[in-house]
Amino acid sequence: MQARSSPPAESVPAESLRTGSWADAADWLAVVTELDMARAQALSAADPALLDRVYTASSAQGAADTAVVTDLAAKGLRVQDGTHRIVSATIEAVAAGSIASSPPATGPATDSPAGAGISTVRVAVVDAMPAHLIVDTAGNPVGQTAARSEERRILVLESTTQGYRINSILAG
Repeated sequence: MQARSSPPAESVPAESLRTGSWADAADWLAVVTELDMARAQALSAADPALLDRVYTASSAQGAADTAVVTDLAAKGLRVQDGTHRIVSATIEAVAAGSIASSPPATGPATDSPAGAGISTVRVAVVDAMPAHLIVDTAGNPVGQTAARSEERRILVLESTTQGYRINSILAG
């Protein structure tokens, strides 16, 4: 996982100011980075079960990634360091009726990781995907993933008892 070394700019939506909730870009960057690293670990281990640490059960992107990782595993392949280059991650919106009263937890939690009542959070992410090596079981390069240039996307995150999980990824 690579994030720029300079701190991201903080962005506090006007709605957050009116409701008294918070928006700390560094905390959301940590949440998104952790999810991305967990996804990269699933690609590197060719283990689709590891994607449970990334996506909700109903996530279409989770189903697509599960199919990719399953296919890689069946072929004896894996992706080395399949992380995005994350530039920024800032809270965009919290589900109606939810109030973000404390920073998000990035690790396993026994209750809602974001504090009282938060179930859905929209996080604006700017990232890119460099090309990564695809290797066989001996570690020999056999191909390369497609690179994607920098773009803005919206991650719709759901809080779970294990932390945040990606429910959907929208064009940003």
